[in-house]
Amino acid sequence: MSAQSQSTTSFRLPNADTCALGLLALFAVVQIADAWLTAVGIDRFGVAAEANPMLALPIVLFGPAAALIIAKGAAVVGAAVLYRLSRHVLLAALTVMYVCVAIMPWAWALAIA
Repeated sequence: MSAQSQSTTSFRLPNADTCALGLLALFAVVQIADAWLTAVGIDRFGVAAEANPMLALPIVLFGPAAALIIAKGAAVVGAAVLYRLSRHVLLAALTVMYVCVAIMPWAWALAIA
């Protein structure tokens, strides 16, 4: 493996130990916010409002609380694995992605309803 490819695969944020732990905590907070907004949205609009079919089916089968606890727990465990593997940039990108594709649409839908 060349030196350039090694440097891009092991890229870390500055002060990675402190920043990355905060980033992991932020990811967990975003997951909790998404679970809460999803639960409120499902209560207000029904399960059909959930756009993710991988989450909508478990919600129908097991109920919103169980499905969201399992899904968000799995997401946080996955984020912890990324943290331990020092994949901090990927963890940051996933956090931003969740805010853009999960938090913002639910917040907008609930605000206009």
